[in-house]
Amino acid sequence: MLATDRLHDKRKLMFLRRIVEKARGAPLKVAVAVGVILFLSAFLISRHKPPEPLYMGKPASYWVQEAISRPPGTNTLDALRTLGPLAILPLLDAMQIRHWGEGPLRDRLYDKLPWKWRQHFNSSGAESQIRERACMVLNRISDSVGPSDAPVLLPRLVPLLVEFDERPSESTMDAGSRAKIPFGVSVRSLTTDMLANLGANAAPAVPTLIRALGDDKWIRYNSTSVPYTLGRIGPSAKRAIPALKALLQKGPSNRLSSVLEAIWLIDPPEAEFGIPLLEAALKSTEPYESFSAARQLWKMTGDNSQSLPVLLSLLRANDSPWRLHTLRALGEFGPAARSALPAIKMLTEDPSDEIAEAALETLAKIDPGTHRN
Repeated sequence: MLATDRLHDKRKLMFLRRIVEKARGAPLKVAVAVGVILFLSAFLISRHKPPEPLYMGKPASYWVQEAISRPPGTNTLDALRTLGPLAILPLLDAMQIRHWGEGPLRDRLYDKLPWKWRQHFNSSGAESQIRERACMVLNRISDSVGPSDAPVLLPRLVPLLVEFDERPSESTMDAGSRAKIPFGVSVRSLTTDMLANLGANAAPAVPTLIRALGDDKWIRYNSTSVPYTLGRIGPSAKRAIPALKALLQKGPSNRLSSVLEAIWLIDPPEAEFGIPLLEAALKSTEPYESFSAARQLWKMTGDNSQSLPVLLSLLRANDSPWRLHTLRALGEFGPAARSALPAIKMLTEDPSDEIAEAALETLAKIDPGTHRN
C-alpha cells in the first residue's frame, strides 16, 4: 500500500512538472505567435497599399523630403502643387514635428549618442529647421489649395486654429521688440490662408474661427487673417457677423477695412453701417489705413469719387511703399479706374523694374484694347 502511494505521488509530481514546463514556455510561444501575426499583417497591408502617385517619375514622399531637406527649387514646388493634399498632409506633419526633449541638456545628450543611434533622432536644430522649412514651403504652395480639397484638409486644418505652438520662430521677429515671436503665429496665418482658399467648403470651420476672434493671441499678430477667411467663406459664415462687429469695437483702426470687407462679402447690407467709418479713414495719415479704406469704400459703393484721389496721391508719392499695392488695387477695378491712366502711364518708366512692370500690367487690365501686357 505504501509503495502504491509513493507511485501515485511520483506520478503527481511528474504531472505538475510538465504543467510548470509548459507554463514557462507559453509566454515565448505567445510572443512568437503574436510576432508572426504582426509580420503577416504588415506584409498583407503593404501589398494592398495603393502605390504612391508619381511626378516626373518620383513618388510624393521623395518631393516632400526634398522640400524639407533643402531650399526647394522650381521642380519641387511644381511637384508639390500638382500632388496637392498628398504632399500637403505630410508637410503639415513636418511643420508640427515635436522634440523628444528641450533645451541645452537635450542637445548635450544628443551629441553623446553613438552615431548609429543619432540616425533615429533629429537634433533640436534640425527639427526647428524642418518646421520652419515646411511652413515656408506650405506658404508658397497654399495657392494650389482649392474647394475640392476640403474633405481631406479640413480635419487637419481646423485643429491648427486652436493649437498654439509657443516655441520661438527662427525666421520671424516682432517688428517692435525684435524678439522672436511664437511659431504658432506663422502656423495660424498659414492655416487661415488655406481655409480661405477652400471658400464656402470651409464652412465647418466657422465656429472655430468665431472663437478665434476673441483670442488675444490671434488679435495681437493675426488680427486681419480671421476676418479675411470668414469673408472668403461667404454667406455660410453669417453667424460670424456679430463677432466681427464686436471686433471693431476693440480697435485698433487698422483692422477696420478687413472687418468691413468680411461683413460685406458675407452679407452686403450688413456692412452699410461702415461706410461713414471708411469715409473718415480716408483722411488718415497712416498710408495703410487710407489705402485700405479707399479700396474698400470703392468696392462697397461702386463710387470712386472719394477713393480715387486718395489712391492717386499714394501713386504719386515717390517714396511711398504703397505704390505697388495701389497699382494692383487700381488693376482690380479694371475700366472703372480709367481716369487714373495718365498717372499709371508715367510709372511705366519708373527706375524700379517692379513698379514699371506692375504699371504695365495695370494698364492692360484697365484698358486691354489699347494696352497689352
